[in-house]
Amino acid sequence: MAFHEDDLLSTSYIASAVDILERTPTCAFVACQLREFDGEPSAAELARTYAPLAYETFPTGADLVRGILRGVEPMFGSVVYRRAALNGVEPDHDGYATLVDRPFLLSIMNRGWTAAVIRSPLVWYRHHGKGDTRHLAMTAEHVLHLLRMYREALPARWSDEDRAAFFMYTGYWLFELYRLTPPDQRPPVWTYLLRAWRQGLYDPRAEHVG
Repeated sequence: MAFHEDDLLSTSYIASAVDILERTPTCAFVACQLREFDGEPSAAELARTYAPLAYETFPTGADLVRGILRGVEPMFGSVVYRRAALNGVEPDHDGYATLVDRPFLLSIMNRGWTAAVIRSPLVWYRHHGKGDTRHLAMTAEHVLHLLRMYREALPARWSDEDRAAFFMYTGYWLFELYRLTPPDQRPPVWTYLLRAWRQGLYDPRAEHVG
């Protein structure tokens, strides 16, 4: 298991994830939809169990990307892995910096594994406020690299649904992630958006979220 030290886990989370892995031999990892918190969940919330447990399975990397585009949030921490699925894979920190979470998960799925994300609230992620230094190594190129990876995971000839979801997502996250990069790593915003547009990652005419 990969665990972020500032996350909180339900007392039933690991057992629930292992149960999914044991019942699904093709499943490489189980993540959980994270909930961000400032005030910590109560002991009752942490001890709550769910029957049936709500979770979603993703047969391919393209399916996981489609989930991400519509708001599924699997992160690098608090993920329960099948040991065999980790053989020979490494997170690409140079290519993605602090955005490495999902590319790492997708690199596992690209080897033929499936995945699951629990939707019942079993993992909580601590909100990082002022003074958060996690993204000091992140550059605009890391952001574009991440979005290119999402685009490459989808079919070359995408459907109207994929196109609409992709540009709605990138129209929001291109700006949000740009704001998280250190000021000295930010090109002029028009240059950044022009590069994204030329790479097929941005459509200024698309409807955006946020």
